[in-house]
Amino acid sequence: DGDGFTTCAGDCDDNDATAYPGSAELNSATLCLKDSDGDGFGDAVPGVGVIAGTDCDDTDPNTYIGAAELDSTSLCMTDVDNDGFGEPIPGLGISPGSDCDDGNANLAPGDFDGDGDIDYVVANFGLNTKYHASLEHPALIYYGDFENLGRKRIVEAEFEDDILYPGRGRSCSSNAMPHLRKAFTSFRQFAGSSLTDIYQPDKLKGSTKLAVSVLETGIFRNDTSPGGAPKFIFKPCLGLPRSLLVLE
Repeated sequence: DGDGFTTCAGDCDDNDATAYPGSAELNSATLCLKDSDGDGFGDAVPGVGVIAGTDCDDTDPNTYIGAAELDSTSLCMTDVDNDGFGEPIPGLGISPGSDCDDGNANLAPGDFDGDGDIDYVVANFGLNTKYHASLEHPALIYYGDFENLGRKRIVEAEFEDDILYPGRGRSCSSNAMPHLRKAFTSFRQFAGSSLTDIYQPDKLKGSTKLAVSVLETGIFRNDTSPGGAPKFIFKPCLGLPRSLLVLE
């Protein structure tokens, strides 16, 4: 079966490349088990002559005992995004976890302020970047047809004081939209022009516009009153006590 072991060397199923001594190394480094999904845990119901392992779902490498170690080290859970928290609605026979979005490792639950309810820590772009954003002056992205050619392009924009400027220089912008080379013949001319000097205001208005006002990683603190509507308040990590930033 090409797994590197012969029957003389202890291969318990020489017709199956997933069954050999040490196949399920997290169950045993020496016993002959079968690990169909390659997660290190052996099939719980293998073929004749193969030792049974502890994998609760050997068709899914994200599902095994201790997969969601921040929820439980002893229960069988599914952790798709590998953030330590289990899928809340897993498959049949799998214990549910507390992850509110198991497709996103940047979002994790926990009682970070110790008041008995669930808060959420969320990763963000961060402050070590050229971008700057605030509620008053968000970083902006426009997506639209700025050339009248029937194709859409992305235009980044940022405020300097109260004036909106393009986030990309003449080189990047004109590579995407060549007509800008003729309209702005020098880098100095482009650099001194506002966003509406470069792109037609009606084109900007008609495009899809996305705004970012917060770049910091932080915590959504649960301030929901008993019996009240859900209420969360965002607190950037830079302003939080270090004790609240420990996930375990």
